[in-house]
Amino acid sequence: MPADPRLVHARNFAEIGRNADAERLLREVLAARPADAHTLALLSYVLRQLGRYREARRVADEAIAIAPDDPEPHLQRGEALLELGRFRHALDSAREAVRLAPQRPREQLLLARALSDRDQHDEARRVAESAIALDPRHAQGHFVLAGVEWNARRLAEAERAARRGLELSPTNAQGRWLLAMIDAKRWRVRRSVRALTEVAGEQPTERPGYLLWPLEAGAFGLRWWLAPAALLVLIATNVGMPSVLVGARIGGTVIVLAATAMVLRIFAAAGPAPWHALRTVSRWRRRAIVSGLACTGLTVVCLATFAAVAPRWPVVTLAVVAAAGLWPAKLVDYWGRLDDEPEIRAAFGADLRDWVAELRRWWRQTRASLRDAWHDTDTTPRDDQVTRAPGAGVEQHNGPA
Repeated sequence: MPADPRLVHARNFAEIGRNADAERLLREVLAARPADAHTLALLSYVLRQLGRYREARRVADEAIAIAPDDPEPHLQRGEALLELGRFRHALDSAREAVRLAPQRPREQLLLARALSDRDQHDEARRVAESAIALDPRHAQGHFVLAGVEWNARRLAEAERAARRGLELSPTNAQGRWLLAMIDAKRWRVRRSVRALTEVAGEQPTERPGYLLWPLEAGAFGLRWWLAPAALLVLIATNVGMPSVLVGARIGGTVIVLAATAMVLRIFAAAGPAPWHALRTVSRWRRRAIVSGLACTGLTVVCLATFAAVAPRWPVVTLAVVAAAGLWPAKLVDYWGRLDDEPEIRAAFGADLRDWVAELRRWWRQTRASLRDAWHDTDTTPRDDQVTRAPGAGVEQHNGPA
């Protein structure tokens, strides 16, 4: 049967990024042939490119029901589940896709990503290297290996893999973004922000919040030690010994200088790009970042005032309260990230509902088992109430004579 020209055009549209046109043509084809698993798998891919991950997963499920032995629908289902954060289910789909097509690199790369997201880094690394061995000139394999090393916190290995991938595909946005995030972890602020700005300019709808990392570093990067340090200064202030008070003022000065130097270094190197990106994210995330910056600034100002002007406990208490405010602000920032990606939030809500339903089911089964055990115990006669039949105390031998 000759290929439908609309299907050919839809594939071409998907390759050049005209996904809305590709979706329209694919739905026209499916209106005439609704049981075409190949078309459904391609539609799942297009929907995923449009950011409609739940719909992409549903379409992939339809394709699997029609052609369960075709690896492509399993691949698309696994990709959609990864985007939704359903890592355990994505791993199941990836394993099935690899079982059906063990010599295809794409399925192995999906499996490597799913394993990495489940923190099975050693196996993920082996699978990614196996996929690269099947096609060494395929840049995506090197980028997936870089992502696996990134999740395993092996930044040097991640950088080498990303650079190998960029040698094969210098304009690849994913590889440039990944290398920029590695630079961010290594405090190469200017280079990281420049690369992220270029990627955001080419793909304005992709990863809009990653340019905010300098602001987040300034707002929340000090939370792990700023509050404990301020608390120690407060305790030292209330000891009542002059020598301890002098030590507390010196400690406050050191904290102020270190925090100020770190924040100024990040902001000076980052430039205005992160502040412009702040307008592209949800209001929850904006408020969280601004609140974090305000809490950090207030803590530093209070500690500076304590060290230089007023060595009194109320000033340090205010510093401790301001530093403690970084934690709820960070929680709001996490929620804002979910607000920026409603599909991920919906998947999280679905997982939570499934967990609650499973907990209720377990409780009903456990309660029924306990009730049955209680009734069985109540109806069992005591030893002094048992009337033994003749020969009941004689041992019975049921073996061969």
